[in-house]
Amino acid sequence: MLINLSRSAHIGYQQLTKFDPRTRLIAGMWEQEFIVAECATGEEARAMMELIAHHLQAGTEVLDLREVNLAEIVKSP
Repeated sequence: MLINLSRSAHIGYQQLTKFDPRTRLIAGMWEQEFIVAECATGEEARAMMELIAHHLQAGTEVLDLREVNLAEIVKSP
């Protein structure tokens, strides 16, 4: 998925259900919400948010999540 970071009003979390560990990252753009990524755990979601935050601070306009390997960006305890 490509994310146009320059057009995103907000990016946040959405838990699928109370007892499901999966978490979605949602981007709000143009008064609509889009699923940016679906992560298996909250840890993966946090790592993805950190990656997106890093790109926002760097001024990246478009981020290609197809090239992101979650296993590589999740920090070990």
